[in-house]
Formats: sequence, C-alpha cells, structure tokens
Amino acid sequence: MPLTVESLSRFGHLYGRLTLPGGAVSVCGGLAIRMSDGTDWLNLYLPVGALARTDPRIGGFPFGDDGGPLSLSWRAPLDAWFAAIGAQVYREVEFRRAIIGFETDDAEIAAADGAVPQRRSFGYLSPCDGELRYHPANV
Repeated sequence: MPLTVESLSRFGHLYGRLTLPGGAVSVCGGLAIRMSDGTDWLNLYLPVGALARTDPRIGGFPFGDDGGPLSLSWRAPLDAWFAAIGAQVYREVEFRRAIIGFETDDAEIAAADGAVPQRRSFGYLSPCDGELRYHPANV
C-alpha cells in the first residue's frame, strides 16, 4: 500500500519495505503525528539494525567511532535520498522544515530557533525565497 494521507489516516502507523539508493532493500515505517500545538509531523524511518544489514560501514552506529564523522560517508548519500523524498512531499504539501537524521534531537532543533545551524548532525530542508533548500549534516 502506498504511503499516503489516506493510508496514514486509516491505519496510523505503516510498515513496509523500500529499495535504498544502492539497490538494497530495507524494512521501513511511516507515521503522521499531530503535536499538541497543532503542528503535524510526517516520519519516514529505517530501523538502524535493518539498515546495518545493508551496508557494513554502518557498524555500531551511532556509538563509538561508527557514530562520528566517519558515518558521513554512508549517511550523506542516504540523507540526500531522504531529502529528495522530502522535496517530493513539499511539491504536494508545503512545510516549514524537514529534519533528516538518526533520532533527531529536539535540543539541537530548538537551539536553532528556526535557523539552520552551522554545525549540524542532521540534514535540514527549509523553504527560502520560494524554493526548498537542502542543508546536509556536516558533523
């Protein structure tokens, strides 16, 4: 079943499989969350354990050396792929921000106060002057 507003409304939390940019298949999940302030979040995720089966570089991410800057070697292309998905969503439903990364940290996001941080452990998609801009993770 496709990940759509209708399927999310009907079933709430969807589980499935998708083909990653390198051709490997991983399990995934998707859900929509309405926050108490009325904002909506769309969450598309890949469990890290399943993702690690597709690429040996993932190792013990996010712990130890596997969680540091070396992880950008495999994260960057995967994040760019998620950014392309975000851009497709944006063409249908404009949003204020999208955040791409492992267990996004509310503290980093709140500290940014609407701006894109210079040092960021997540990728950000932000509309600016009528177009969507992607700011990849850099730490």
